[in-house]
Amino acid sequence: INIQMSTGTGDASIGDARTTVFRRNLAQSYQLRSKTARAVFSDITARFPTLPFSLRQLRSARDLLGVKECVTRNLLVPYDPRFEKRGEFVVRARTRKTDCPNADGGVTSFSNTCHSPA
Repeated sequence: INIQMSTGTGDASIGDARTTVFRRNLAQSYQLRSKTARAVFSDITARFPTLPFSLRQLRSARDLLGVKECVTRNLLVPYDPRFEKRGEFVVRARTRKTDCPNADGGVTSFSNTCHSPA
C-alpha cells in the first residue's frame, strides 16, 4: 500500500535532492559487470532481501558506485524524494500487509517525510 499526502495541492514532483532509500527489484535479474556492484548487490540481497534500505546502512563509500550500476540495471528501485512548492509538506507512507487468519496482517512499514527547501 503506497499513500502520499500533502498540505498543498497534491501535485508533488520529484525534486533535485539525492535519493537515499532503495528497495530490491525481485522481478529483475541481471549479471553485473563490475566486482564492486556484484559485492554490493550480494550484500544487499543478504541483509535486505525485500525491505527498503538507506545508503547509510551500506558498509563503505565505495559501495555507492555499485549501487549506481544496480539502479542502472533496474536491480534496485529508488524511492525518490517528492517536493511541492515552498513551505508545503509531503508525506509518503508505504506498508506491506498480509491476509493471514492467525496474524494481525502487518509485515513491514516505512514512511518518510520531506518538504520543499525553505
